[in-house]
Formats: sequence, structure tokens, C-alpha cells
Amino acid sequence: MLKPLSYSDILLSLPVDETLKLFLQRENLPVPDTIAWIDDAQTTEALTQAIQTCPQPKVRDAITAGLHTSAQMAGPAGMLALFQVARTDGTVYAAFILCESDMHRPLWLFVLTLSRPSIGPIKTRAKRLDTRSYVPV
Repeated sequence: MLKPLSYSDILLSLPVDETLKLFLQRENLPVPDTIAWIDDAQTTEALTQAIQTCPQPKVRDAITAGLHTSAQMAGPAGMLALFQVARTDGTVYAAFILCESDMHRPLWLFVLTLSRPSIGPIKTRAKRLDTRSYVPV
């Protein structure tokens, strides 16, 4: 049996991009202004440190839950379900395919559904994928 991934392992496997930035901002993570938001180990380490030192347990827990849910959805069954959800909109589907990895796709689709209310049918289907999924209020 494989060891479960820690949130820092998950962060290392995600690109440091606008998706990750929007996700962390949505959860109100206090991020130092010195973070360059470029995809390198130094930025990932700084983000990991920001999560670890966040004084608000609810923020840390929400970020950790979101990252773990994305990691769970990156498996074969999750990917199949996510592709079925994404294919309902051609533009979303094309962008979904272009995501950097299977680990990136669930987080990207999740952030997209939060930031674009106009894609309601995708959001509704995505919520049905897994009732244990992290869905912030």
C-alpha cells in the first residue's frame, strides 16, 4: 500500500500558476508579498511555509482538504468522472485537457467552477462526483 501524500507532496506536484494562486487567495491564506509566483521549488517551499505558519487553523484545514481532494480525484476513477463533467462545455474541455497533469486537472476545474458562475451545469455535476469533496462556502 502506498503512503498517502502530504499536502506538501501535493504542492510539489502542482504547477505554481494562476489556478493555485486563486485557490490560496480564495481560502484567505496570508502569502508574503515576496513570493514570485513562478513554478520553482523555492516558491513551492515558500507556499508550504505560508500554510504551515498560518495562524488560522480553519484556513490551513480548508487548504489541506482542498489539496487532498484534488489528489484523490487525480486517480483513474476521479479522472474519468472529471473528464465526463468537463466535456459538457467544449471550451472548458479543451482547457482541461491542456492542464499540466492529472493532479492539476481537479484543482483547475474546482477553481474554475468557483470563479465562473456562468458554468453552473459543470459546477452542479462536479459537486455530485464525491459528497466528501471539499466545497468551500
